[in-house]
Amino acid sequence: MSRPRVFAAAFGVEVNAFSPLATGFHDFAALSYHPAGTLGADVPLIAAPMAPLRAMASAGEITLVEGMVAGAQPGGLLTRATYEALAGELLGDLAQAGPVDLVVLGLHGAMSAQGLPDCDGDLITRVRAIVGPRATIAVLFDSHGTLSQAMLDGADLLVCYKEYPHTDIAECAEKLVRLAMATVRGEIISRLAVHDCRMISVYHTMHGPMQALIADCRAREERGEALDIAIVHGFIWADTPDTTAKVIVTTNDDATAAARIAAEVGAALRALAGTTHAPLVAMETAVARAAEHRGAKPLLLADTADNPGGGAPSDSTWLLRALGDAGVGNLAAGIIWDPVATDLALAAGPGARIDLRIGGKACALSGEPLDVTATVLATSDKASVPFAGSEWPMGKAAGLHIPALDLYLVVSSQRTQCFAPEAFARLGIDPAARRVILVKSSQHFYAAFQPLADEIMIVDAPGVLDHDPRRLPYRHITRPLWPLDP
Repeated sequence: MSRPRVFAAAFGVEVNAFSPLATGFHDFAALSYHPAGTLGADVPLIAAPMAPLRAMASAGEITLVEGMVAGAQPGGLLTRATYEALAGELLGDLAQAGPVDLVVLGLHGAMSAQGLPDCDGDLITRVRAIVGPRATIAVLFDSHGTLSQAMLDGADLLVCYKEYPHTDIAECAEKLVRLAMATVRGEIISRLAVHDCRMISVYHTMHGPMQALIADCRAREERGEALDIAIVHGFIWADTPDTTAKVIVTTNDDATAAARIAAEVGAALRALAGTTHAPLVAMETAVARAAEHRGAKPLLLADTADNPGGGAPSDSTWLLRALGDAGVGNLAAGIIWDPVATDLALAAGPGARIDLRIGGKACALSGEPLDVTATVLATSDKASVPFAGSEWPMGKAAGLHIPALDLYLVVSSQRTQCFAPEAFARLGIDPAARRVILVKSSQHFYAAFQPLADEIMIVDAPGVLDHDPRRLPYRHITRPLWPLDP
């Protein structure tokens, strides 16, 4: 066939239905917003398929038309105006591109707007209406997505990340592009089957039973049983009729095999119910352990319920206050989202000693603010923290030392997960020299921080990201659903 004409774009954000932080256009502009044709050499994770597509275009294998790329830090529901504006921009780019053989989209899968729970399905449906039935639509999405019937009806290929933490994004993007091109060339006929596991939980794949299950999925692919086998974890903080874990299997023109494999993997996942995530440690237990810790390396505490990577404000003070009350000193903590405190620290400058009111601002679950006197260690007008080969913006940021608590604290003007030690080191704080490290994160900190830590505890402190779905105020989910129901 002649050189295929390919349109590629990306639009996504992980939406926590219980977050108090509405997501607007400014959230995309702060992280990643690139109108059509303006994306530079650095490809954001939401647009991961762009990298292999660009390589193919450079080799003369395809004609590539790049549309809008927009990604935001996880937060609350999108305003409807924001969704319609950005969706309209992407669809306008596609219409202007003219007839195409292939559309490749980087989405999240858990994007909901006010009055529209399934933005991803809506967008795919509208893309299909433009390109018609003959063009191939291929979508890469996050394993924390919510797989809907509209997504299945509109797309020919749906590939999601296998690993959590998401260490395989580039690998999955390359697979999606490879399968999409094989489909366009007529080398394969993709058949998709889905098994609904009727459960919602967190699934860590670095160790334990989930690691073994993912390894089995990969082995099945290598034996040629399927083109792709993926477990869509779902997102327990999404409140939609499709909030559930599902298995999606893609075969080459064998719908019967796809359905059988999906059911087998789904049964294996259900058998692991309650064993797929690291145990949560009660806040009181974690604080007591921190008070007695005397290891050669720091004890690391993850404040998972205030993880901005799941849409939380990242300004809660519950755990910080409890550690201070227990006299736990030589503590490094971050990243606290507090634009006001950050601006005051930058205005004062390194070396200044200033009074600050820190954290406790976004909502009742943020707790009470901390009133402290702090020394400014270092500041930055444009700070960032590395993760998965990219730099994630922190906005303005400051490293502070609070002598009364012996607390070394990082504050920022932009909500960003504490992915790596550089969040501290770039602002004058050596995390390895501390007795205890507190990070606002759930899982993505592991790879970078584990070598520094003597022990890691995932702490069950109050916050927006309550990890027990039985305590979440769902209104739209489809019942029955484990563990809400027997």
